[in-house]
Amino acid sequence: MGRRYGLPDNVVAQTYELTRTIKNEARAVRDNPDLSREEREMAFDAIQEQARRAMISNLGERAAETYRGIGDGLDDIGNP
Repeated sequence: MGRRYGLPDNVVAQTYELTRTIKNEARAVRDNPDLSREEREMAFDAIQEQARRAMISNLGERAAETYRGIGDGLDDIGNP
């Protein structure tokens, strides 16, 4: 994908790391027994919005859309 959109290798690597970080944040929310269902859902919504903005900022809108389309795994972060 990086070549397709003319992205430097470091941007691709940063995007991979960003995806890992976001998934770890979601896992921490999912595993937190102190959160109510509503708090958990709000946290997941916030994480997804943060991820969307970060991907657009990092990759640009077209590349971010493609990344999501190929299954970045961030659409279902609230699912176990």
